[in-house]
Amino acid sequence: MGNPLFAKKPLSQLLAEAKESGEHSLKRTLGPFQLTALGVGAVIGAGIFVLSGLGAHYAGLADALFRSFRVGLRVRRPVLTPSSPR
Repeated sequence: MGNPLFAKKPLSQLLAEAKESGEHSLKRTLGPFQLTALGVGAVIGAGIFVLSGLGAHYAGLADALFRSFRVGLRVRRPVLTPSSPR
Protein backbone atom coordinates (compact mmCIF):
# COMPACT_ATOMS: atom_id res chain seq x y z
CA MET A 1 0.00 0.00 0.00
CA GLY A 2 1.26 3.49 -0.81
CA ASN A 3 1.79 6.43 1.44
CA PRO A 4 -1.56 7.35 3.12
CA LEU A 5 -0.57 11.02 2.93
CA PHE A 6 -1.16 10.95 -0.83
CA ALA A 7 -4.28 8.75 -0.76
CA LYS A 8 -7.10 9.81 -3.09
CA LYS A 9 -10.82 9.11 -3.04
CA PRO A 10 -12.76 8.65 -6.23
CA LEU A 11 -15.05 11.55 -7.15
CA SER A 12 -18.13 9.34 -7.04
CA GLN A 13 -17.40 8.43 -3.41
CA LEU A 14 -16.92 12.11 -2.46
CA LEU A 15 -20.22 13.07 -4.09
CA ALA A 16 -22.02 10.22 -2.33
CA GLU A 17 -20.60 11.31 1.05
CA ALA A 18 -21.64 14.92 0.39
CA LYS A 19 -25.25 13.84 -0.22
CA GLU A 20 -25.41 11.81 3.00
CA SER A 21 -27.37 13.10 5.93
CA GLY A 22 -27.54 11.74 9.38
CA GLU A 23 -25.50 11.37 12.52
CA HIS A 24 -22.05 11.18 10.90
CA SER A 25 -22.36 13.99 8.37
CA LEU A 26 -21.42 17.63 8.64
CA LYS A 27 -23.99 20.37 8.37
CA ARG A 28 -23.44 23.53 6.34
CA THR A 29 -23.90 26.29 8.90
CA LEU A 30 -21.86 29.18 7.52
CA GLY A 31 -24.13 31.85 6.14
CA PRO A 32 -23.36 35.04 4.23
CA PHE A 33 -22.54 37.02 7.39
CA GLN A 34 -20.12 34.39 8.73
CA LEU A 35 -18.38 34.03 5.38
CA THR A 36 -18.04 37.81 5.05
CA ALA A 37 -16.62 38.07 8.57
CA LEU A 38 -14.18 35.26 7.80
CA GLY A 39 -13.01 37.06 4.65
CA VAL A 40 -12.61 40.41 6.43
CA GLY A 41 -10.66 38.75 9.23
CA ALA A 42 -8.35 37.06 6.73
CA VAL A 43 -7.68 40.35 4.94
CA ILE A 44 -7.01 42.23 8.19
CA GLY A 45 -4.79 39.42 9.50
CA ALA A 46 -2.75 39.34 6.32
CA GLY A 47 -2.46 43.13 6.40
CA ILE A 48 -1.08 43.06 9.93
CA PHE A 49 1.66 40.64 8.89
CA VAL A 50 2.52 42.68 5.80
CA LEU A 51 2.66 45.99 7.67
CA SER A 52 4.77 44.56 10.48
CA GLY A 53 7.16 43.16 7.89
CA LEU A 54 7.42 46.56 6.19
CA GLY A 55 8.03 48.20 9.56
CA ALA A 56 10.79 45.72 10.34
CA HIS A 57 12.35 46.42 6.93
CA TYR A 58 12.48 50.18 7.42
CA ALA A 59 13.06 50.43 11.18
CA GLY A 60 15.24 47.40 11.71
CA LEU A 61 14.48 44.15 13.44
CA ALA A 62 15.36 45.25 16.98
CA ASP A 63 13.03 48.25 16.84
CA ALA A 64 10.19 46.16 15.42
CA LEU A 65 10.58 43.57 18.19
CA PHE A 66 10.70 46.27 20.85
CA ARG A 67 7.52 47.88 19.53
CA SER A 68 5.70 44.55 19.29
CA PHE A 69 6.53 43.76 22.93
CA ARG A 70 5.33 47.23 23.97
CA VAL A 71 2.03 46.70 22.17
CA GLY A 72 1.67 43.26 23.73
CA LEU A 73 2.29 44.70 27.19
CA ARG A 74 -0.34 47.39 26.66
CA VAL A 75 -2.87 44.82 25.53
CA ARG A 76 -2.19 42.44 28.42
CA ARG A 77 -1.79 45.03 31.17
CA PRO A 78 -5.55 45.25 31.99
CA VAL A 79 -5.71 41.47 32.17
CA LEU A 80 -2.66 41.13 34.41
CA THR A 81 -3.60 43.99 36.74
CA PRO A 82 -5.91 42.85 39.53
CA SER A 83 -9.21 44.71 39.59
CA SER A 84 -9.52 44.66 43.37
CA PRO A 85 -6.83 44.85 46.08
CA ARG A 86 -6.04 41.63 47.89
